[in-house]
Amino acid sequence: MIGAFTMATIKRKKATEHLESMKAIAAEHNSNQKNPMIYKILAVFGSYANSDKEILGDLDIGLKIALRNPGVMSPPEANLRQGELLNVDPRYKNTIETLFLGEHAMRTLLKNRRKLINLHDFDEVIREEYPHHVFFEYSPG
Repeated sequence: MIGAFTMATIKRKKATEHLESMKAIAAEHNSNQKNPMIYKILAVFGSYANSDKEILGDLDIGLKIALRNPGVMSPPEANLRQGELLNVDPRYKNTIETLFLGEHAMRTLLKNRRKLINLHDFDEVIREEYPHHVFFEYSPG
């Protein structure tokens, strides 16, 4: 059929594997004390959290990134340092991109080139009162 549009989908089993992988990435990242920024919360919402469908349209993740030690480094400094630690070269970035270099690098690391994963700010999930399930939460110690 010419011009037919097929919506991409993801199976629940594969989505669950992605959640486990993201949890492992976050835990490994957070365990490195050199990282000035951490994954604070990862939560799944949308069709994965609110149904038992076996075939999903995508995987919606609420993400909260925070400074490891808020009083030690300013947010712009921490973002720059985090980006450098994740091997992002700031020389080819504009000022705005440089301000969020670390957060962007952390989002890219978490998504790990996987399609059909949409990352959202966790604050949006709370503000919009989306039903969700927290599958990773950082607690020091």
